[in-house]
Formats: sequence, C-alpha cells, structure tokens
Amino acid sequence: MRYRVTALAFLFVAALCAAPLQPQTAPAPPKPGPEVKKLGVFLGKWTTLGELKPNGGKVTGSVSCEWVSAGFGILCHETMDFPGQPKLVDVFLVGYDHETKQYALLQVGNVPGPVWIGRGSVDGNTWTWTVDTTDNGKPLKFRFTQKITSPDSMDFTNEIGLTAEALAPMMVGKYVRVKAGTAKRAPDKPAAK
Repeated sequence: MRYRVTALAFLFVAALCAAPLQPQTAPAPPKPGPEVKKLGVFLGKWTTLGELKPNGGKVTGSVSCEWVSAGFGILCHETMDFPGQPKLVDVFLVGYDHETKQYALLQVGNVPGPVWIGRGSVDGNTWTWTVDTTDNGKPLKFRFTQKITSPDSMDFTNEIGLTAEALAPMMVGKYVRVKAGTAKRAPDKPAAK
C-alpha cells in the first residue's frame, strides 16, 4: 500500500512538472468590435469644401485617415485654408471608449490654443462630436455634425457657442472622397512611372 501511495504521489508530481513543458497556445489577440469598425467610414483621402458663417468665405482643404493600433483607432491628417488666415495643419486620433460607450477624439494643430479633446456618438448616418474648451480663459463649446450622404460624401456643420444652448453655425460644407487614381500629385514630386 505504501508503494502504491508513493507511486501515485510521484506520478502526480511528474504531471505537475511536465505541464509547463507542454506547448502553450498563446491567446488570440483582441479584435475590434462593431463600434470601432464603424470608424471605417472615415478611411481614405477626402477633399473639404466649406463656407464660413455668418459672413461667408470659402474654405478648402483635405483630410486623410488610416487605421492605427491594430485597427482599434484611426489617425487623420488635415489641412485647411481659411480666407485671410494661416493654413491650419492638424492631426486627430479617434477611438471608441468602451467604458463611456462614446467615441473619443484628440486633436492637435498648428494654431495656437488648446488641444481639443472631444466625445462623439453616431446615430444612423449622423456622427456628432462635442468639444468643451476655452478661449482666452473663457469656456467655449464646439459641436461638429457629419452626415454620411453616400459612401463617398458627407455633409458637415461646425457650430460654436458659449453654452450648448447658444451654439450657432460657424461653417457648413461637404467632404468628398478622393477616388483612387484621381489624387493630384504634389507639385514638387515627379509623377510615378
């Protein structure tokens, strides 16, 4: 009986020691969920055509967005030409915050002022982004609404105000996707052969 217990104990210890020697399967990396995948609507290159409100003035620009962080967010590069102003050049990172169930945006640009941190939501084909910031120490609110009108076009309205109830249009316009092969090359770069 004593040998049987010793043999069983030996087999048990041997099994415990051998378990770590067995090949371990690495867990599969996490995959973006459906909320994150919705950001795919913004991918690609877009031209921006807008009009300042209330006094007018044409705004032109471009935006280019790509997946980052293994498909868990998008990074966008933007340039905008405003009448009588220096060219705006900025980048923004967008992802989905599973804790708050909202989209999060971080925008940094070459115009002096605060870094913009915003929250977003989507309802059907309409994306709404809100930013609480300051201007010379005073609270300021922005709301950006983007309505997808086709796979290659979206209308936008940018609003500004001191409070959410006092928002007024600042700019309206349209983003149009640049089709592959139709993008203009930079003037300082030769055409590809």
